[in-house]
Amino acid sequence: MAHEDGDCSQIRTCRLRVTLAVGTPADNGGAAITAYRVTGTIFSNGVVQPGTIEQVVPAAGSIALVVGELDLPSSYIRWQVAAVNQAGTGPAVTARATVPALVGTGDGRSFELARVAGLLAAGLPPQPGCGPEYTVCAQSIPAGTVVDGGTVLGLVQPS
Repeated sequence: MAHEDGDCSQIRTCRLRVTLAVGTPADNGGAAITAYRVTGTIFSNGVVQPGTIEQVVPAAGSIALVVGELDLPSSYIRWQVAAVNQAGTGPAVTARATVPALVGTGDGRSFELARVAGLLAAGLPPQPGCGPEYTVCAQSIPAGTVVDGGTVLGLVQPS
């Protein structure tokens, strides 16, 4: 996931690029996969929120989407992908999330990055002297770990 455009020191104007890796379905219905239907459902406190992201993209090794900010601090996006071919659209599969490396990020971006990746970012008790103000100095799950969407990722900032 990377910043796409805008002034990312002000998260309200920042857009993020999300890349979803996809594999070949076990059953393609006898026809080559031509596209993928991607759905990003926004959840807050377990309740679906307005603003579902839907896009059909050509079949490729990965899917890149650009997403704006999430308005609710307790929100995250659940990503689902379904293969499309001549036989129709297959069943949607819920994507798992790869935990991003957030230690050292600041200006509120760390929480936004985690939430767009499909994780529920939560602040852990602050630690005195662990880094500059608003900078993440520790995270509860190591970067690169693959987890279910909606998993809580604790982020520690200085007190």
